[in-house]
Amino acid sequence: MSKVDRSGAWSFSFVASALALQVAACSHEPTKTAHDELPPAGAIAPMSAPSSNDTFIISESLRKKCSLPETAGNSPQFDFDEAALRPRGQGILDSIAACVTTGSMKGEGVTITGHTDPRGSAQYNQSLGMQRANAARDYLAAKGVASAEMTVESRGEQDATGQSESGFQLDRRVEIAETSASR
Repeated sequence: MSKVDRSGAWSFSFVASALALQVAACSHEPTKTAHDELPPAGAIAPMSAPSSNDTFIISESLRKKCSLPETAGNSPQFDFDEAALRPRGQGILDSIAACVTTGSMKGEGVTITGHTDPRGSAQYNQSLGMQRANAARDYLAAKGVASAEMTVESRGEQDATGQSESGFQLDRRVEIAETSASR
């Protein structure tokens, strides 16, 4: 009988330990992966009133070539830990798409570079920057810009300068330049 008691005690300990591990695992929020953050192709944030903080950075040469208005403070920017475009960024991308598909840059390419603020690991921010660049690329592709005319890259947190939330907002952006004028 003592063998049964030991084996029963071992079984109970094993089951109790397994149950405790399962409860502990379920009590934590799942870890986000780069795949979790990537919106489906063409996914765009719902329309809402544009924020005065929306910022895309458009190169000076692209701005002039496409006759775009001065974009300081009006470039594509993203919410914290997000890759969905904001409405004002969509408007800027609409103008770039028209320029590249039927305007003065028809047949020329653009480089789309995603950026993040410095919070998070370098690897995570590199991935998030790429997701942001891909969101802009997908939007431009939906507007008719050929994939062959777009180069996508991420600088992650490499160019981040923000020290507070207002600075971090400016770090969370996409820069767009003529392919020949890009880094």
